[in-house]
Amino acid sequence: MAGAPTPLAQLESLGARLRDRGFDTLLKYGQDEVPDQLFADLEPDAQDRPLYMQLMFYPGPDDPGLVQAYIGLPYAVHPNSMADLARFLNRVNANLPVGGFGYLEEADEVYFRHNSPVHIGDVDADLIGYVLQAAQFVLLTFGPLLEAVAGGLGFDEATRQLSAQLESIPGII
Repeated sequence: MAGAPTPLAQLESLGARLRDRGFDTLLKYGQDEVPDQLFADLEPDAQDRPLYMQLMFYPGPDDPGLVQAYIGLPYAVHPNSMADLARFLNRVNANLPVGGFGYLEEADEVYFRHNSPVHIGDVDADLIGYVLQAAQFVLLTFGPLLEAVAGGLGFDEATRQLSAQLESIPGII
């Protein structure tokens, strides 16, 4: 598309619009195969650890394109909890209105991710703001239980606690 803003220009513009909405942002310029990325501060987790949402465009000229929102979570994963963690991530994801949790084995990282289609040159800051707010809610609500499962809490007990948690949230299930 001739004259379309570059992904970097779109991230710069998005960063400014998110700052106008009260989010602290930082633009990190890409190098080699690593694309430009915009980081937005989220509320700290239950252990008061900082959380950041990484926003980047998938490479390619497609319109609509995709912007990925990714949050790496600081959860230590006990080697014996992998099967329960994988099952539990699926259980939680089935109840989420936006995005989903996963686990990158090679990086040993639990994450939350959401991909949004966007038109090139017209990234909707309101949509991305919604994703940021929804991610904060999901992480603050389910993060402590996910971390407990990663640390060894069994699937059955975690599922029982999740059910009780979901019953207390109107409209999520």
